[in-house]
Amino acid sequence: MFFLFLLLIQGARSSCQPDCEDEQLDTQVLCNFWNTANTHAYLNAYLQQEGSEEGEGALTENTHYDVYANTFYNEVMIPWDTALPNKLRVTVKSSYKTGGDKNWYRIRIVGYILA
Repeated sequence: MFFLFLLLIQGARSSCQPDCEDEQLDTQVLCNFWNTANTHAYLNAYLQQEGSEEGEGALTENTHYDVYANTFYNEVMIPWDTALPNKLRVTVKSSYKTGGDKNWYRIRIVGYILA
């Protein structure tokens, strides 16, 4: 089953003209895993700018099982075009969670990089 959600990115746009290339959105993927044995926190998703071509995004793959009281953090760099909508599309390819409300993920925009 696939899920899709959009994040509207608020804040100032870059001063770069619409034909700028090599700009990237710095996106954080954080997993909080705080359970005893035999629990799962899986999230595999594709992140891309709304309106961009297929393949112009980044894949994040997270599979955590049977670990106790850990956080896992990674950053995903997403190509960004100021001429396209200011929205991030997140397509969840697969996910699985057990262990109650103490296993969770957060996806958050942490920066914007200009070339």
